Amino acid sequence: MTATSANGEEALVCFDLETTGLSSRSDRIIEIGAVKFDRTGLLDTYSTLADPGMPLPLVIQRLCGLHDQDLRGQPTPAEAVAGLALFCEGCTLVGHGVAFDMAFCSEVLPEAFAGRLALDTAELARVLLPSASSHSLEELSRSLELLHDRPHRALSDAEATQALLQRLIETAQALPLRLRERVRQLCAEGGWPTGEYLARQLVGLAVTAAVEEVARPVVPTPLPQPPAAPRDTKGGIDEPGILSTFGADGALAHSEPDFELREEQQQMALAVAQAFNRSQTLLVEAGTGVGKSLAYLIPAREWAAQGGGRVLISTHTITLQEQLAQHDVPAAERAQPLPLRTAVLKGRGNYLSLRRLERWLAAGPEGRRRDPDEIRFKVRALIWAHQSQVGDRAELRLAGRDPEFWERVGSTVDDCLGPACHNWRDGRCFMVKARVEAREADLVIVNHALLLSGADSGGAVLPEFHHLIIDEAHHLEEAATLAQGERLGLGAILAVVDRIPDFGDSEVNRALKSARQTASAAFADLRHLVASESANQGSRGPSFVVLDSRLTATEAWERASRSVSRLGRALRQASAALRTAAEIGNVQPTLWPQPDNGARECWVAAEALQGMAGLVASSLAIPEGEPTPATETAAGDKVAWVEVERGDRAVIRTAPAEVASSLREHLFERCETVVLTSATMAVAGSFRYLRDRLGLEGAEELVLDSPFDYLRQSLCCLPRGMPGHGDPHHPRVVAEMVAQIAVELGGRTMVLFTGYQALREVHSQLRNLLQGEGIAVLGQGLDGTRNQVLRNFRKEPRTVLLGTNSFWEGIDLPGDTLQCVVIDKLPFPVPTDPIFQARARGRADSFSQLSLPEAVLRLKQGFGRLVRRHGDRGAVVICDPRILERKYGAEFVSALPKAAFLYEPPEALAPLVGAFLRGEMPAAVVS
Repeated sequence: MTATSANGEEALVCFDLETTGLSSRSDRIIEIGAVKFDRTGLLDTYSTLADPGMPLPLVIQRLCGLHDQDLRGQPTPAEAVAGLALFCEGCTLVGHGVAFDMAFCSEVLPEAFAGRLALDTAELARVLLPSASSHSLEELSRSLELLHDRPHRALSDAEATQALLQRLIETAQALPLRLRERVRQLCAEGGWPTGEYLARQLVGLAVTAAVEEVARPVVPTPLPQPPAAPRDTKGGIDEPGILSTFGADGALAHSEPDFELREEQQQMALAVAQAFNRSQTLLVEAGTGVGKSLAYLIPAREWAAQGGGRVLISTHTITLQEQLAQHDVPAAERAQPLPLRTAVLKGRGNYLSLRRLERWLAAGPEGRRRDPDEIRFKVRALIWAHQSQVGDRAELRLAGRDPEFWERVGSTVDDCLGPACHNWRDGRCFMVKARVEAREADLVIVNHALLLSGADSGGAVLPEFHHLIIDEAHHLEEAATLAQGERLGLGAILAVVDRIPDFGDSEVNRALKSARQTASAAFADLRHLVASESANQGSRGPSFVVLDSRLTATEAWERASRSVSRLGRALRQASAALRTAAEIGNVQPTLWPQPDNGARECWVAAEALQGMAGLVASSLAIPEGEPTPATETAAGDKVAWVEVERGDRAVIRTAPAEVASSLREHLFERCETVVLTSATMAVAGSFRYLRDRLGLEGAEELVLDSPFDYLRQSLCCLPRGMPGHGDPHHPRVVAEMVAQIAVELGGRTMVLFTGYQALREVHSQLRNLLQGEGIAVLGQGLDGTRNQVLRNFRKEPRTVLLGTNSFWEGIDLPGDTLQCVVIDKLPFPVPTDPIFQARARGRADSFSQLSLPEAVLRLKQGFGRLVRRHGDRGAVVICDPRILERKYGAEFVSALPKAAFLYEPPEALAPLVGAFLRGEMPAAVVS
């Protein structure tokens, strides 16, 4: 029953808490603000500070503007929460990210708050404003122009939450009638309290001609117009003109206010132009600051404009893909306007499938209990499908369980009807639209995953191209390994089985039921297999088992292999039953999203199950005898393993032992021009490692140092006497040294780790050491997500930032925001990784041939986080004693930029780092 105010309207209370931290068990409430209102307006307010009985962390002081002296003598958290309970009695609670606030209130006063339902405006905003750049209360208030004068103060946040709730309801009420009604029906199903409230606000709205849009298609986006007639002239790139463009008085200097003359950029642009003109393969390592994006974009655009043919540009990350399209291509166009069309094309799985979405919506909730996460995503996807022009999942910024639900609606080759699909024919398919635009473009920006899937499919995915630029080329082998590998889990099988409706054919129903039951049993046995092998290694073994001949003697494998063999047979039988149903036409057309495509639906599902059966069979094909390079890592062979992922889900995975021959045959040999570039490609000045791994032959090579003066701008510290990582004192010594450096520099320090365990150990000690120094400590995954801690670091550099793998590259913190990078451990690859093990078995010296080159390239990436601009100045500290104690340490040192080097004990580094940054260090101290 809904609570009402004195005038009979539903009464709500928007409230907000400020706390000492994120844990409701160990942290305390410091402020509560609340506003009571109904449909007629504001009824009352409640606001109080609270004394947490503990020091206020620096991060919280900065965030809220409160200090310890402000809280002394205030009511206790229990008293403050009791006051809130009285204030909101009989009312519906509302909060932004309300689960956080309810957890604290329930911890303090469970009888009033435990189990109590509350509405969440953050959830509502994500659903109704799916493409918003941020769903934080502060950013939403700014973008929607809502009054929010004191962010992160409780009463102001509560007032902003009330204003946001009202705006969101207005947004929902303004949706087109058909869409609004579908949203109401989904929300009214129950299971999501905020949705049920929204459904009540959508009941009984007047229908006007302006709102009525029943006939409007979900995605009213036509296919692009036919391409213009192709240019019939072909000329080469004007090489002197390229040099001039990048010169001191060239086109870039006149078009870009921040232009800096860089000879290295000129050299790279000229080398790229020559590669196009001479149909060459070119390897270019371009150090930080060269400006490699424009150095390849401008020649590539000129080549295409001269009629030389389409140019494909591939990046490893979608982030760089979007940066090129949104920043670098426009910069090149300003410098050199040309009649070119540019398109961004992503892999199929990045685009929404309207047919799959409709089928999921029509299927109703799964299981007996309503899943609020599922309802939220359905409503969000429905609204977004109506609004989006591109259907790109990047617009949704998936988080939490979102990727799980996206698998139900994203485009996939195993669940695509192709040209038979109505959305394909009508020009409403997002994936087809993107591919058509790419076919009409002169410059197409893709990512490595799509490039490699296109190469493996014989070019059916990508538009025809013969000129290729690969940025972030040091990731190409990794991307090719993933693209050529396969993955099969229980969820993938059930997704195919469960999408087939019960259309009365007993043979099909029996076959699908058998496949479901057999799959569940098989993957349970595979989980047991991994657990058994882990137990045999003292419970410290990895969460995977390689499927090789050493496994066949174990009891757990005998059980699992029988179960998986049965799964293969069940999948083949289900596939055959679906084919038969399709052939005889027994497909009950009214049960499908597109009734006339029932037979095609069966064929597509049958093909998917047959492919899964093939993967199961290949994973069980273990060579006889002892494992040898010849049996397990021959060219073209794949390594297979079972892995237990997060959520205790077992999956079968395969990957190629090597990708060089495939890349050479299916990619490089089909191109006239290939340019591969990155800031980290060469080891000891040689491209040999990369050439061997990628199968490159006869390539031109160019190493361009960074234009930065590293000898003046950077200091590399290799501390003497640092304990090794097996020494229990190592985390303490690192924490104490980092704390001293942070005090000396006023924060402005980032620490890079190769794993979370080491990060957590140092994080806990650093917080204690810096608590009284006015310097905050932010740990990735501990104090927020990667983007959150980065944003906070940029906002307040008087901070130490701790990050793991994703922080080693792609982080740009120019200026004095970052002055010191501390590297905890040399980044060697994990030796137990199945792919690494497979590749290592075929080598006489896997350490020097694989591990060492990989670690050297990774270390160069980490070092590159420091100096990002000509005016930057900073220090790198490498805390791994092996760099000084082992012979291979010299290879790491020689690979680093020609910085000043310092060899002093950890406790002596802080004042010397400070002196270097101030330009006061005596030259005699530095070698």
